[in-house]
Amino acid sequence: MVSIRGSACVFDLVYAGAQRVYVSGDFDHGSAVTVEMESDGRGLWRTALSLPAGTYRFRYFADGQWLNDYAAFGLERNAEGQWDSVLVVPESEVGEEVGMRRLAPPRLIDPSGHRRDNFHRAASSAPRRR
Repeated sequence: MVSIRGSACVFDLVYAGAQRVYVSGDFDHGSAVTVEMESDGRGLWRTALSLPAGTYRFRYFADGQWLNDYAAFGLERNAEGQWDSVLVVPESEVGEEVGMRRLAPPRLIDPSGHRRDNFHRAASSAPRRR
């Protein structure tokens, strides 16, 4: 499930027993970005991103399997004919109104709300999006 909480887009996936889970999407001006999610140890995987207003396509990747988020803002077919989940970040959720500047590229935010700049390090070890 993806939700918008203030200035963060929070991605949650319940997948008990998974070893590694990623969210992969066109979060960097249409370019594919993959971010490793963190486990709470009880089957909930979470990560948060600060994204500028726009429409994004994404999927989860858990233990070698692509998964869609049916609770997102919809589904669309990608160029390969596979389904992608859709995230819509409205203009009112970003910018001065919530005390943040628009970020480019997006920055990883841990579940406690703290920004981390190791976004690309975590993404580099993840599988490439198809």
